[in-house]
Amino acid sequence: MAMTASLFFAHYKKLKLHLEGSTASPELHDAYHRVVEAFRAAYSTESFRAAMAADAAVPSELEDRLTSALVLFNRERTLIASHNLPEPGPGAPSTEG
Repeated sequence: MAMTASLFFAHYKKLKLHLEGSTASPELHDAYHRVVEAFRAAYSTESFRAAMAADAAVPSELEDRLTSALVLFNRERTLIASHNLPEPGPGAPSTEG
C-alpha cells in the first residue's frame, strides 16, 4: 500500500524534530537530506498542498527514502533507549551469553 501525503508529512515532521533536538548520526542526517532532495524533486509547495488535500500517494522514490531514514531513526532511538535501561534486579534474566 502506498504512503499517503499526510502520512509522509507526519513521519517527516517527527524525523525533522528529532534531528533538530539531538545529536543524530551523520548517517541519519544524510538520509534526511536525501528525503528533502526527493521531496523537492517531486513537489512544489502548491502541488504538495494539493496532494495533502486529496490524501494522494507520494512517489515511490520519496516513500523509499523516507522509509530508509525512518529505519535509521528507529535504530538510533532503540540504541539510545537500550543504554538508558535500569540495571536488572535479582532474579532477572541474564543478558550475558
